Amino acid sequence: MSSDGYLDGLSRINRRVSLHYVVVGLGFGDEGKGATVDYLARKLGFPDVVKYCGGHQCGHRVVTSDCKSHVFSQFGSGTLAGSKTLVGRKFIIEPFAMAAERKALRELGFSPINKVDGECLVTTIYHRALNRIEQKWKRRNNTCGVGVGYTRETSLCGLDLRVEDFSDAAVAIRKLDMIRDWCVARVHSIIGVHGPSMHSSFGPELLEFEVSPRKLYRDTWKTMRFAIDSTGWVDELDQPCIFEAGQGVLLDELYGEKGVNTWSTVTARDAIALMPEGKEYEIVGAMRTYLTRHGDGDTGCSTVNVQWEEPSNGNTGPQGEFRTFHWGSHLIETAMLLAHPSILAVSHQDVYEFPAWLEEKFSQYRLINGFGPAATHRRSTFEFK
Repeated sequence: MSSDGYLDGLSRINRRVSLHYVVVGLGFGDEGKGATVDYLARKLGFPDVVKYCGGHQCGHRVVTSDCKSHVFSQFGSGTLAGSKTLVGRKFIIEPFAMAAERKALRELGFSPINKVDGECLVTTIYHRALNRIEQKWKRRNNTCGVGVGYTRETSLCGLDLRVEDFSDAAVAIRKLDMIRDWCVARVHSIIGVHGPSMHSSFGPELLEFEVSPRKLYRDTWKTMRFAIDSTGWVDELDQPCIFEAGQGVLLDELYGEKGVNTWSTVTARDAIALMPEGKEYEIVGAMRTYLTRHGDGDTGCSTVNVQWEEPSNGNTGPQGEFRTFHWGSHLIETAMLLAHPSILAVSHQDVYEFPAWLEEKFSQYRLINGFGPAATHRRSTFEFK
């Protein structure tokens, strides 16, 4: 596996890291979490990467120095550097998308390895179909449209389909049947409001509900056995790891703007809860020199015109328009209080100059400065422990 000539002979056995590192986003997403994890993985000697929150809606783009790139969703962003992925119990998986991501990584020439906690919730085609129908109905851009929110909602209603359930066909099929009924009832409430004319608008999504729970179980179980190497990995957290958050803290389920926030706790809280008692850690806050946000939701900040092509951030789809803003002091203060970082990873400094007031504000922090997409474009102002 390629190491980009960046590690000066480091081996997986000879790890430099003695701490856990938790990478959290300080904005509304798209802060450079993936690139930061990739940099840390290379700098620290390939520690395992733990996906500890969020779900398969995240997209963390990593670019290598030889121009290979991948947008990470369910595999850790240290994969191209050689890290293994551990998927924590609070992460929501989608087996078909995970299998497709594994295939894409293999086609790039990498051999991804993952271990998934059996308690992870599983998103189904029923959740996804309902998500897309309701998004069309509301005509709002506050969702990725892949069913993560409805997976959480059905679990809160007692319909919690988990990875471990697929080891018992009867249990999994029964839960799939109840989830389909729940989602269909929700769809009927939408179509009942708009009348039969709306059926044509929802056609592709409605077809998903015609797939029987028994067939979906068989297809999912077959896919899951390809997508997941193994389950159960708690003991491996005795070794130092990099914990990778899914979204930015300003979208947190508890602290984000209601109606346009995520369904996950995306601060470092759930990462710390996974660590063995007494384990030392540092929190790395990832951010750009400017603020970004998809779709609906206010920032209270003035817009900024950034001349930078975003390969992974278009203006179409359920998320809506990709917008850029000047950082506001009120959001910086909120993000720092929620994340409690001791290290800041500030990317896109080659695209937009680091504002002087922010540079002064961050003078007491250790910094990872980013001047391009690859790990070789990043420089830290300190030595890692």
